[in-house]
Amino acid sequence: MPSESQLDLTAEQRDICRAVADAANGAAIKVQAFAGTGKTTTLAAVARACPRRRFLYVVFNRAAAADARRKMPSNVEVRTAHSVAYREVGHLYRSRLIERSWNWLTYLREKMPRALDSVARFGRDATSAGALIIRTVEQYLRSVDLELGPEHVPPWCGEDVAAVTATAASFLWQNIRNPNSTAPITHDCYLKIFFLQDRELASPETIVMLDEAQDADPVIFALVQRHTGIRIVVGDTYQQLYQWRGAVNALDRFEADATQLALTRTFRFGGLAAQWANRVLAICGEQLRIAPAEHSTEVRIGFAPARVQALLARSNAGALDQAVAALDLGRKVHVMGGAAPLVKLVRDAYGLYSGKPGSGELAVFASWSELKAAAQGGRSGAGGDPSLQILVNLIEDRGPRVLDTCQRLEACVDSPDAAEVTVSTVHKAKGLEWERVAVCDDVSPFVRKAEGKPKLLFEEACVMYVALTRAKAELVLHADCMEAVDASAGLMGIMEPLPISGAAGPPPTAAPRRDSGAGRDRRGRERRRGGMQTDDWGPPVTIVYDRDQGVGTIPENLRGRANDGPRRKRRRRGQRERVRPENLP
Repeated sequence: MPSESQLDLTAEQRDICRAVADAANGAAIKVQAFAGTGKTTTLAAVARACPRRRFLYVVFNRAAAADARRKMPSNVEVRTAHSVAYREVGHLYRSRLIERSWNWLTYLREKMPRALDSVARFGRDATSAGALIIRTVEQYLRSVDLELGPEHVPPWCGEDVAAVTATAASFLWQNIRNPNSTAPITHDCYLKIFFLQDRELASPETIVMLDEAQDADPVIFALVQRHTGIRIVVGDTYQQLYQWRGAVNALDRFEADATQLALTRTFRFGGLAAQWANRVLAICGEQLRIAPAEHSTEVRIGFAPARVQALLARSNAGALDQAVAALDLGRKVHVMGGAAPLVKLVRDAYGLYSGKPGSGELAVFASWSELKAAAQGGRSGAGGDPSLQILVNLIEDRGPRVLDTCQRLEACVDSPDAAEVTVSTVHKAKGLEWERVAVCDDVSPFVRKAEGKPKLLFEEACVMYVALTRAKAELVLHADCMEAVDASAGLMGIMEPLPISGAAGPPPTAAPRRDSGAGRDRRGRERRRGGMQTDDWGPPVTIVYDRDQGVGTIPENLRGRANDGPRRKRRRRGQRERVRPENLP
């Protein structure tokens, strides 16, 4: 019989509690937990079901740790892996501890000038050479490799540069590890030292739990795997967004004989939104499906920025556009992560594009062409950095007009509590939720034809899945977003139309203003797509309304045209009837 504390749990949550209670020491348990299914609540229930056992709950940052401590019972110790490593190793280096690795540049200039010069002679200034050495050390720290080598040098560098940079970075790492050195040390450094010394996170009697396992740092995941007691990893394979940064999906890499369980009942969104998320899962080949929450979640096609609390864009460029557009409507706007860092990144990129030395995050690049090479990939077939490719496209497409956009963004508010709408990239929105969310128009189909066969772009599918699972009460999809899902499904042979609630209403008219670069670019795109749209965000949509079911669907004859991709469609005047919510039966 379930205990009183387990009566409110779902059957899946009780199964997980039972599996942990019955597990032998050394057992591995992994849980696929879809969006909004209560991962933290489940892990707290697991600990309550085993009151005589000790647990270590590993989280990724202090904020997550503080939040988890409020929810976990007393037999759970909530720690970051770094705090565990600091207790054992890091405190020995506390007098040299720094928050930012950029401080290594001063050390290189003062204590290792020959190493700095060896890299600078390949056409770089001292700042760029130092940034390249620092980037190499950082990449090594995020790996489980025992030795630092050329494979940790950014892949856009040639083999000669990679060899010299790896040598310089190895000397810096030796000085960092030396207890008698004055070289500064970051938190990732003592975590790596903790790993290299074959230490463990906890005693074998302790059950170790790792959340958000789909984006695990390789070193942290290796430490969890090394634990000789019971290990539980929980995550959502389809919220895996940081593979290109070196993150690993611990769910895929966990022991093959691990007990596999699932959390499929979401508490965040209702049936219509669940069907859209499940369509992405079906396209990805997932056999499980999300069971919806008891409350309803409306799904609308169109755009109504005055209705929503969050605007989600695929790219920084899309976020820039949406922030400026919302400001033009007179709304108080917060950019997730702060507008200032994004503005600085764009301005630094434009400076590099204009021939100035790299600065800030881009100091590692000696030239604009090198940044482009990093975006596209490099030696040994290494993949490019998609965030840099988006930055390259933004600067090259807009040129000096992008500075106009940056100036407009200075009007954004710093706190989401002071804002009427939050603008975010999908990546930064992961783990968050709002009542009403709009997904913007810069998403793409995540299935493409390759050699006559459909090819799944998995990370793009994850982006779409995360975007579709943030809203609790209302999800508003740009027509291009709808067609991106439709096109991907069509290539996989999935033709059944998805339900929607109706069309989103138009936004309020903005006051007259001086034209911004973002506005000109947006209207230029609309003209290229076949004419200005009066609702400012996507085409009219014909809705077929079902009185019995109370929902509308996009007609089959319109949906089928999306299979070549949303950017290739042509819209003709009068081709589709505009339907407003007040005109629905």
